[in-house]
Amino acid sequence: MNVTLAIDPGLDGALGWVGEQCGAERMPTLDSRPDLTRIRARLVELNPSLVLIEKPEAMPRQGSQTYLKVGVNWGLIVGMMTEMGIPMSEVRAVTWKTRMGIALKGKEVTPKQRKERAIAEARKLFPGVELKASSRCTTYHDGMAEALLLAEYGRRTVSN
Repeated sequence: MNVTLAIDPGLDGALGWVGEQCGAERMPTLDSRPDLTRIRARLVELNPSLVLIEKPEAMPRQGSQTYLKVGVNWGLIVGMMTEMGIPMSEVRAVTWKTRMGIALKGKEVTPKQRKERAIAEARKLFPGVELKASSRCTTYHDGMAEALLLAEYGRRTVSN
């Protein structure tokens, strides 16, 4: 099975995959860090031909502590994948979001509008994929939507 897996290592990040089956799940965590055991199990289960990970970059109005936590998460995940020998590619958010048509620009665009755009595009491309973090949730998880779109970006560009 040819699967492309994407990881958004953010604090509210997610895993998304496309291939014969498509799906997304909220970032597995343990004590406010990525749960590497569960991520490893998902990697073994899916056996992706490619893993994309969003490269952490400082964002306007994002505190240094938040950026540090994202960087630590990224480092833990990259280290685990390197140890497992899984090929990966780092992608800047602006690169894949522009290519997938969800990069909203301008000072008047709110973070909520950006999240809503990612969710709308993921639901359009993958209507069968559940984008709610759990059955109790009433709203869609933007991190899951973005991870799924990042995986699709990889399938379209890096895998070809």
